Amino acid sequence: MKFKIMVMFCIITTTAYFFFTQQKKKSPFACHKIKAHFDQRFSVLFRTAINNFLEEQQKISTPSYLLAEIIKDQFCVVESVKIFTFPDKNISVSMTAQDPVVILNHAKLLTKAGNIVESNLFTAECLALVPMVSVKQEEGAVSLPFRRFMSRYAQQLCKDYHVTWHDPTHIELQDKQNQYVILASDQTVFSQDLIKHCQVLKEKIKTVPGKKQAWWFDVRFKNQIILFNQKGERV
Repeated sequence: MKFKIMVMFCIITTTAYFFFTQQKKKSPFACHKIKAHFDQRFSVLFRTAINNFLEEQQKISTPSYLLAEIIKDQFCVVESVKIFTFPDKNISVSMTAQDPVVILNHAKLLTKAGNIVESNLFTAECLALVPMVSVKQEEGAVSLPFRRFMSRYAQQLCKDYHVTWHDPTHIELQDKQNQYVILASDQTVFSQDLIKHCQVLKEKIKTVPGKKQAWWFDVRFKNQIILFNQKGERV
């Protein structure tokens, strides 16, 4: 009888040891801390959301080899995730942000990877360096023509103009003194010469009697600039 009890005890303890050993291998977060390290551009709001998320993942013992993909899936503003396990079995999660391209309508932000995210996921210091544009249809901001045009020209143009994107053939650049509008397309090649021509024309128009209202400079056609006002009158 004692022999049977000893055998049963050995079987139970061996099984229990094997089970908990396997669980420890599969779920390294179960009894150890996860510490997050952030790209300095991430805001407090984003950091709080990630820390809360990691706490939940620790509770359900998410395997480390899955965690990186889960984070990128849940937070599309994250560019890369690196996970390190230390000798004490604690976990370090390091995250980098996708590069911002432009702020859309004061609230959203287009990243270089083509994702539209809430702008408040980034710090105010970061956002201060990002050009701001208006878009009439937000879904158009993920299109390749929009991303290509903004990546190339946003930093240059937004210094002097309020940029409004209607569609690839209709882009408005309102100068910040509200004196004229440049009408462009995504195929327009902006250069210092083109901008200078528009500014020179603006000064000439101001000297013409009865022509003091805001004028539009259509630069969508090769080697020509078409001038007209809101009434459709041309020079």
